[in-house]
Amino acid sequence: MLKRWLLALTGAIVVLLSTSWWVASGPETGAVAWPLRGNIPAAADLPDPDTATTGQAKPHEWRPSQTSRDPTERQLFAVLEAIIDGQLDTAIDRAQALLDQRPNFQLAHLVLADLYAIRAHGQIPTPAQRDGLDRELRQRLQAALTPPPPQHWPEALLAFDPLSPWAIVVDTDRSRLYLLQRPTAPDAAPTVVYDSFISIGKAGAGKRREGDNKTPLGVYDITGLKRDAELPDFYGAGALTLNYPNPVDRWHQRSGYGIWLHGTPSSQYARTPESSEGCVVLPNDHMQHLLTLTDIERAPVIIAQSIRWIPHTEQMARRQAVLDQLGRQWPALRASLPDAGLQVWRDQDGSQFARVSLRAPDATSAAAQVAVIRLDEGGGLTALTPEALAPWMPKQDTTASAAIAPGTEASPTGARGAPVKDERNEAVATALNQWAQAWSRRDVDAYLSHYAKDFRPPSGLSRQQWEAQRRQAILGRQRIRVQLHIQEIRIRDGVAIVKAIQRYEGDGKRLTTPKRFSLHLERGTWRIVEERTP
Repeated sequence: MLKRWLLALTGAIVVLLSTSWWVASGPETGAVAWPLRGNIPAAADLPDPDTATTGQAKPHEWRPSQTSRDPTERQLFAVLEAIIDGQLDTAIDRAQALLDQRPNFQLAHLVLADLYAIRAHGQIPTPAQRDGLDRELRQRLQAALTPPPPQHWPEALLAFDPLSPWAIVVDTDRSRLYLLQRPTAPDAAPTVVYDSFISIGKAGAGKRREGDNKTPLGVYDITGLKRDAELPDFYGAGALTLNYPNPVDRWHQRSGYGIWLHGTPSSQYARTPESSEGCVVLPNDHMQHLLTLTDIERAPVIIAQSIRWIPHTEQMARRQAVLDQLGRQWPALRASLPDAGLQVWRDQDGSQFARVSLRAPDATSAAAQVAVIRLDEGGGLTALTPEALAPWMPKQDTTASAAIAPGTEASPTGARGAPVKDERNEAVATALNQWAQAWSRRDVDAYLSHYAKDFRPPSGLSRQQWEAQRRQAILGRQRIRVQLHIQEIRIRDGVAIVKAIQRYEGDGKRLTTPKRFSLHLERGTWRIVEERTP
């Protein structure tokens, strides 16, 4: 039993070590070298589990505990290194020390329980019970053994946003998030500040429709920051909300909403690799760090199925080619191109897109305009967000696109990117905009009039209790501004389902929240039956 279990545990390690480039400390310089082949232990070289106790086996040159940027992972890998070295008691001591610091780390609990079971020749969990945590262990090991090489860029990121030093890159195949910082010199690559194990949708990546439990792929903007005090414990230390569906998703008619980067419940240190409903979930300490970074809300969030890291020189050549293409198409952009934030990625159907972030050429505004552009194989460009490019584009070019403006998608749709006009949709949108305007005016009576008689208040409140609560909250603010960006309207059997992004400002407090409304006709007017945050 002892030998079978230990070989099963180390099997993943041996496979990774024997098939991957890996990082090791150079014996002469002490520097980290990449890539190189290390002294990889073959299966026959592993310590005999039947004789492993405290162990005097010669340590193998396998030290991911020295290469991982995550201190919690370094402790976990130190446990595994002790197992490889035949030091069972040391492994137990290290696992216990890890759990003293991270008592909610489920993978560490599994490892420690199995180590005790080995020492007592007891039973160990079945493969079905171990599946999720085993995969977590494999993903963590793979990331430690194959980190991004020096002076390399993720292929999708060509330049940083001019107003933010940060970029967030997610590799869904590896269950890994990378926080990148702007290069310190023109001839340098970005710095990987840290990388974090993450969980994605339980059905994997490549979101296409609402409820498919997949994480979307693409480049997304952060629409809001949420602190832990604003959220249930399920979301952990806080959240960064994303603009899914973005213009490219709407162009492809992908549906859904409420995709966030968020933390883990207090009962868990990390969730298993595929266990969310589409969000990207990371440990709370890493989430807290993201929320403290200045200008993180301007960072692009690049989610790719597999991140390809390419040399700095190759990336700069690709960047210049894209900038030249943009400059040829729209001469008015040339003054801003050297400082452009630029991400280019290929979608699932082979279409190539660019997200461009530019300062106004006259420098009268501190804000950056963001445009999403489809790059055609023949060198042509299609702006999916033409209003964002208006300050730079020649007037005759602003209409030369099959465009979808963010936040205005109607439903149903006809040809790709061409909403079908529906007077009922317009009436629903008008009713909700009037609701937001009444809220902004602090006109409580007008605000409450937009709710139907059979409106269902949240949290089990009675209608009277809820109205009193809302009246107090609205009148308690000196200034309120509410903007509603409608993303989708569907009407069926007399009920309108609306997905929107709500931006709220009140006495210095700012919140960006995804909303879902249900409305029906009441005396000829669309009124709210249900209002909730996904």
